[in-house]
Amino acid sequence: MSRPLPGCLIALPALILLLTGLGVAACGSPATAIQDTPSSLTIEAVTDVMPLIEEMADTFAHSRPGVRVQVNPLIGSADLDLVANGTISITVMTETVSRTQGIRQIEIARQPIAVIVHADNPVRALTLGKLRDIYTGRVTDWSEVGGLSMPIMVLSRDAAATTRSRMDYALIGTDNRLTPHALLLPSDEAMGLTVSRRPEAIGYVAGADNPGGTKLVSVDGESPSGLGRGRYYPLWQSVIIVTRQQSSLDVEAFLAYVQSKQGQRVISLWGCGQGAGQQ
Repeated sequence: MSRPLPGCLIALPALILLLTGLGVAACGSPATAIQDTPSSLTIEAVTDVMPLIEEMADTFAHSRPGVRVQVNPLIGSADLDLVANGTISITVMTETVSRTQGIRQIEIARQPIAVIVHADNPVRALTLGKLRDIYTGRVTDWSEVGGLSMPIMVLSRDAAATTRSRMDYALIGTDNRLTPHALLLPSDEAMGLTVSRRPEAIGYVAGADNPGGTKLVSVDGESPSGLGRGRYYPLWQSVIIVTRQQSSLDVEAFLAYVQSKQGQRVISLWGCGQGAGQQ
């Protein structure tokens, strides 16, 4: 006759199951409580390139759902100390900055500067030489460049604008000066509005598009958007990313995206040419 198993042995399997269940619950609870904190990129950009950078940031963020990208306008000069210590992930400028330890600069694109006139102005093309003559005051009437007989109103940007420095470099140089009759304007918006209201005006804006009520003037036979197709267009400014030398993985991923075929395709759609890379 077989003897019954002791009660403690009968209960052992149930106890093991109970303890195992408690163990799983104890181990499982902390794991489900862990939340992945999304990483973030803070980008400051000058107003000339804000639309381009916002689109690139949006496209990049869609490809990396765990990364939150915030693009803010750069007001005043860049604070390189904030870039160097990582407070600001990336600063996007249209001119190089002084070499600072721990900082690197990468030219990601070349943005055209479009010459614009009133929509009813019959002039559609100018050589760089004729444009220089207009901005230095040697040519003062539209009839001298194939237009109607009326005085030319020369518009330029204020001295703080990077488009102004690039146009001065291309048109004025060191041997000439901007005509003293030029009207200086504080923004591209003011430039477009003034040209749209004044048939005799000529001005310029950053980018390949013309504001409403104006039209583009080709320079040396090429339109501003030609730069995005790899064509030669003489008026442009650099688009430069400034970031710390030792950047986060997210910054490196953004830089890789910007310089990838996908990123360069976005740049070309905005009429911009390819940049030269790290400076």
